[in-house]
Amino acid sequence: MTDRAARWATKQVGRHGRAVSEVADELGCDWHTVNDAVVTYGEALLGADTERVGTVEALGLDKTLFVRLGRFRSQHWCTSIVDVGAWHQVTNGPTEACNNLIMRIKRIGFGFRRFRHYRVRALLYAGHPNWDLLATTTPR
Repeated sequence: MTDRAARWATKQVGRHGRAVSEVADELGCDWHTVNDAVVTYGEALLGADTERVGTVEALGLDKTLFVRLGRFRSQHWCTSIVDVGAWHQVTNGPTEACNNLIMRIKRIGFGFRRFRHYRVRALLYAGHPNWDLLATTTPR
């Protein structure tokens, strides 16, 4: 996949929330090729966008069921940490809103087997990275 196509695919999947399979069909390539490009360029973009995370005044915590694994479907949980300091009164609302967004992303990315892929997709879709940096970012 060319550099330009990889950047375009990353923007389509991350910013516009399109499915990897849909972008792969449009490009006429394999799902794995597009997903690898999204993860590679997405991690580079998130690493380059140092101003995405500001100062934190207060934190909110929430546990989310991430996956059920094994023969007996044991539960594996993911703890979400959210900055709730922007509001004058600390409530559970912002944490629940972030949890709802994570659940939407989880539904979009149903079937992820690697937490790294899920993390990149969630941060691209919900982390509000500076998309202008994508044109100048070079993955490792």
